[in-house]
Amino acid sequence: MLRVGRRARARASKNYLGFPDGIGGTELAERSLRQARKFGAEIVIGTPLVSASSLTSPFCFELDHGPQVHCRCAVVATGVEYRQLEVEGVSRLADAGVYYGAAPSECHLYRDADVYVVGGGNSAGQTALNLSRFAHSVTMLVRGGSLAKSMSHYLIRRLETNDNITVRLNAELVAVEGKDCLEAIIVRNAAGEKERLRAAALFILIGGVPQTAPVAGILRRDGGGYLLTGRDLLTDGGQEGWPADREPYLLETSVPGIFAAGDVRHGSVERVASAVGDGAIALRLVHAYLSEC
Repeated sequence: MLRVGRRARARASKNYLGFPDGIGGTELAERSLRQARKFGAEIVIGTPLVSASSLTSPFCFELDHGPQVHCRCAVVATGVEYRQLEVEGVSRLADAGVYYGAAPSECHLYRDADVYVVGGGNSAGQTALNLSRFAHSVTMLVRGGSLAKSMSHYLIRRLETNDNITVRLNAELVAVEGKDCLEAIIVRNAAGEKERLRAAALFILIGGVPQTAPVAGILRRDGGGYLLTGRDLLTDGGQEGWPADREPYLLETSVPGIFAAGDVRHGSVERVASAVGDGAIALRLVHAYLSEC
């Protein structure tokens, strides 16, 4: 499996089978790493893909500050990174009170403080619940008028029954303020009125961006940058854009022999269990591909 991204999102999962109390993304990743090494996998960390000099098997991949990698098959499982929020002051105060996601260490830093979460999806809801265990108050800023379309019902119920979580709908973050660290945020409501609020921390969870830039122009992507696989590569039932005589395998990308698994794939359901399932299926398909070569 060839990792071409620098880092992936690591968030807690409450719906991964076998962990009824949930498991953090970091812990799950560490366990997976230990397990992979037990099976003899060679792990290369922090070495992103620079280019691919061969688009037919055997493939040749150029790694940043590293040697070339030659292989007959590859699996792209790079996931997504947090979508950046283009708001005045956010980039300047990153990691100084403004965070993308919420690591456990960051949650502990703001015990008994007033913190804010930007976003209306499941990740934002889970982050608000985690922060509520430590913070004095947690306020969610949601641009839309409802959480129903973007968040699971069970999470909405938990937010509604949590005394120190407030959900502000039709609220848009327009600026953050602070000299060396976050001091306040500026929020605009549905009427266009702006309000300055004191804030100890701001956690941003507004979706993700697939880590496919290194394979742009190599593998076909959808409009959002996610990798097209399987029958999504076929146009109107035909095989335009697919170079082989056979149909592509379920998780095969536009280059025969290169597969995709997890959130980086177009149509992924964005759940830990499905990503793990993708990985298992992809490896099974790798064996099928190699057997026909």
